[in-house]
Amino acid sequence: MRSWRENPDGEENQRATRQIEREIFALKMQHQADLENKPMKTETKHTWHAASTGNHQGLVIEETTGRNVAVTYDKADAPLIASAPAMAEELASLRAEKAALLETLRNAVACLKVCADDSEEAGYPSRAESVREDVKAYKAVIKSVDS
Repeated sequence: MRSWRENPDGEENQRATRQIEREIFALKMQHQADLENKPMKTETKHTWHAASTGNHQGLVIEETTGRNVAVTYDKADAPLIASAPAMAEELASLRAEKAALLETLRNAVACLKVCADDSEEAGYPSRAESVREDVKAYKAVIKSVDS
């Protein structure tokens, strides 16, 4: 039997290629759906702003209630403290995006493993090995993102 490299237009190779393309398309569609279904950024519950006292201290005030949240020793530090609710919201958003990315990558690895096995069964060991190399690369990406 000729390898897929010798006969790239063979019927079995075309079927395997179409299957891989369908799986890649499905992964892209799933990733797009994940992005669309993630919670939209909403208004921060607590919006704080910096104010200053008449002296060297700074105040952090909750905008909706006018409540004093914090006093800083240096008025230059008040804006940093006032940005805490927005930073916390952004951190939560980044964590959700990271989780969605990791899930997509893990799904891609699972699909690639199936493609490698199918290529092996169809008599294309070199293609299977190539796909297994891709699996290793994706696993390395997952490890670096997940750490």
